Amino acid sequence: FVRTGLSREELIESCRAKPLFSDRTSLLEELTSLGDFEIQVILRNLDNATLTAALCGASGGVVTKFLANLADRILVFLCEDIENFKGGEKEIIAAQERVLELFHRIECGGSAEIE
Repeated sequence: FVRTGLSREELIESCRAKPLFSDRTSLLEELTSLGDFEIQVILRNLDNATLTAALCGASGGVVTKFLANLADRILVFLCEDIENFKGGEKEIIAAQERVLELFHRIECGGSAEIE
């Protein structure tokens, strides 16, 4: 990773200690128990802006779970997007709610399309 100077593992590990944005942005914590396949299905159905905002508010455990399931190139870009995120709590919560809505639709066997 020329752009960051870190290996894939170092880049992911650097997010492990990330705290929640606030007490109200812990909506994705339940997703840490998901397997890689479920995380990958969620990732395939999310746009970059929603994923970035949602992960900005999440704990390091959630962030590393998602980052570990990304291709190298996307991983670098997403880490940069997270680092440069300018939104606030309201935007983060809205994005996290969209991720959870998507997860629950997938879990119930429904359509994974975000409306």
